Amino acid sequence: MKGRVVVIGGGFAGAYCVQALERLRRQDPADTVLVDRHNYFVFHPLLVEAGTGSLEPRHVVVPIRSFLRSSSFLMGEVTAVDLDRREVVVRGAVTGEERRLPYDHLVVAPGSVTRLPPVPGLERHGFLLKSMTDAVGLRDRMIAMLEAASATEDPQRRRALLHLAVVGANFTGAEVAGEFHMFLRLAARRYPNLSPDDCSVTLIEREPRILPALDEDLATYA
Repeated sequence: MKGRVVVIGGGFAGAYCVQALERLRRQDPADTVLVDRHNYFVFHPLLVEAGTGSLEPRHVVVPIRSFLRSSSFLMGEVTAVDLDRREVVVRGAVTGEERRLPYDHLVVAPGSVTRLPPVPGLERHGFLLKSMTDAVGLRDRMIAMLEAASATEDPQRRRALLHLAVVGANFTGAEVAGEFHMFLRLAARRYPNLSPDDCSVTLIEREPRILPALDEDLATYA
């Protein structure tokens, strides 16, 4: 592979693509540039544990530069791709300045965004779990609810404040339900006015069973 390779996105696909290209470069050198809005790689399967405190958040992120040996990294957001001129337009994450990055080969791996169904109030009131900010934000919300529940004398209101509804019962949803249920019950013991039994989680799934990606016997066990 001759010439410059530009890889858009530093997630699983982009970061490991660059590593694979670096191995190929030993026989066929190429200039490889990785572009991402963040200078760190997030290991998404552990976001829930980082949110509940089972893991330190720093253990879920890895500096992208630690992935790279001979490639270069550019932190910024890709705003356009000029196919005729074979250039990527990148806006700097800090300065906002735009620059054009020429390429001979382009790898597009920007990741995905959460698709929200048109449920009234979901976008405004729901919490997503896509980034470290989302995980920590959800944990902070749960702590705030513990404080609010501790301050009320109405038992019904207390249980309502400590009721978490999780929509989607595949891997992430089931794990969020289990981890945060345990988190709430353990944390409630630190509040004299609360009981672990005040905490509850409802897991909502439109399919006939949870964890549809697993075999039925494993899903039933879960």
